[in-house]
This record gives sequence, C-alpha cells and structure tokens, in this order.
Amino acid sequence: RFKKAIRNLIIGETNYIESRGQYKRAMLSGQIALLGILVSIIYIAIDMVMQRQSLAIPILLAAIFFFVVSIGYHRLGKHCTANYFLLPTANITIYLFASSESPNTGIFIFFLLTSMASFAVFDYTMRLWSILFTSFTYLLFVLAYFVDFTILPKRDFTTNELLLNVIINFTVGLPAGAMIVYLLISLNYFNDMQLVQTNK
Repeated sequence: RFKKAIRNLIIGETNYIESRGQYKRAMLSGQIALLGILVSIIYIAIDMVMQRQSLAIPILLAAIFFFVVSIGYHRLGKHCTANYFLLPTANITIYLFASSESPNTGIFIFFLLTSMASFAVFDYTMRLWSILFTSFTYLLFVLAYFVDFTILPKRDFTTNELLLNVIINFTVGLPAGAMIVYLLISLNYFNDMQLVQTNK
C-alpha cells in the first residue's frame, strides 16, 4: 500500500507509463526528489531548534519548492523536464552548503549520488545530458573544496553537530545509492531476459 501511495504521488493515480524502463527511471527520479524534500525538512528543523540565524533555511525552502516542481512534471508526464529541475536543484543546493561547511560533515557524499543519478534517470539516448550533469557536479565539487569562495556565511559546528550531520547524510545517502544501483541492475536484468526470449 505504501509503495502504491508513493507511485501515485510521483506518477499520478490515473497516469500510466507503458515503458518499464521509463517507469523505473521516473520513479527513481521522484524518490530522489522526495528524499531531497525530507533532508531539507530535517535540516530546517535542526536549524530552527538550534536557533541558527543564516540563509540556510530560505535556500532549503527554495530547494523544496523545485523538488516539488520536479515531481509535478512527472505527474504531467514530462519526465525529462522533471530531471532538468531535479539535478540542478540538488547540485546547486549541495554546493552552497559544501562550500560553507567543513568537509567533515560528509555532505560531499551527495555529489557522488547526483553524479550516479545523472546516468540512472536518463536513458541511453540522452547520455549526453548525463555526461553534462556529471561534469557540472564535478565542477561544483572543485569549486566547493578548492576555491576559497562561498555565498553562504561559513558555518562552524561542534563535534556533536558534525557527527549528527554525518549520521544524517550517510543515513540518506546509503539508501539513495542503493536505489540507484538497484535500478541499473534491474533494468539490465530485464533487458537480458528480453534478449533471451527473443533468441529462443
């Protein structure tokens, strides 16, 4: 029932995608957007509880808005457009925080995930977009950790706050990475099964 609810939220209750591969990619894209919304809400709650005065909350609210827009495009059947909102939103949000925080928060994990997602949410015919988004991710990584520039004020954390950030980032990053790898494995499996059936 929960799985069906997530499917209806992302794709739309009355919408149907004929291609199994496209359906899987759209679901993964939507699930990543939902994870982005969840993580943003968690960090907004933490900042509010700790009464931090920074630009972090408006940026996270903006990220939530664009993640919702991405899901909205999936519901309209415009899955590529949804990805055009999803990946830049995730990348830019990650960069803004990575450039203003210690690498010890573990936020760089999400750079790896967005790069993997770039190849998972687009099919082979759109591989150029995957390469472009991955290159964009790497550029932002370099700017965040090797260029002394930040839009947000530098954010300093206590040892316990750093540990909390690492726990949150890893707890979200691990299942997200597993979902991406699982999608790629399952698509490859069903393609192999179709090839076997064709050759019989």
